[in-house]
Amino acid sequence: MSLRLNYWSFFLAVLVVVVCVNSLLSQVLRTWSISPPMHIVLFSSVLAFVLGVVGLKGRAKRLATIRSWFTLITSTVTSLVLFGFVLFPVTQHLKTTQSPDGRYKVAFVVTNGGAATSPAVIGRMDGPLWFSKIIYDSSPASQVNVKWENDDVISINGTQLNLKEGQVYDDSLLSSLLN
Repeated sequence: MSLRLNYWSFFLAVLVVVVCVNSLLSQVLRTWSISPPMHIVLFSSVLAFVLGVVGLKGRAKRLATIRSWFTLITSTVTSLVLFGFVLFPVTQHLKTTQSPDGRYKVAFVVTNGGAATSPAVIGRMDGPLWFSKIIYDSSPASQVNVKWENDDVISINGTQLNLKEGQVYDDSLLSSLLN
């Protein structure tokens, strides 16, 4: 039984790490993110930790012990990081807007990393299920003016984006470093 829990905890911990890396890469590369909500990832990480502790208690071979310690370390680190994001959010919701035909839904938030960074406005377009994509990132900014030109074109703070063509706007420091 403990060997089976050892396997489940290991695969769950690896899945949590893959989801977190996917979420970070999709933010940097401005691609579609398929990550579930943070509270689900946090629950999965805590569950991996609990199953890893139970799996470690059994009389296991060397490889199973290494798997359990990997699970305990990775699930502890990811749980602490995710718990910090849940307790101390760095975003504040501004507004949510929907296209005239209801096909596109864009939520705008202000992010503020504290004294080291300036505030930024981020627009995230929702897709099906847990899919989302950042379509607008402007820094420094703390307000947003949104106007739909037609069913596919949105004007955000004077910048027009054609969502049907997949256009995005990014004037953040990170994007200038990557280009």
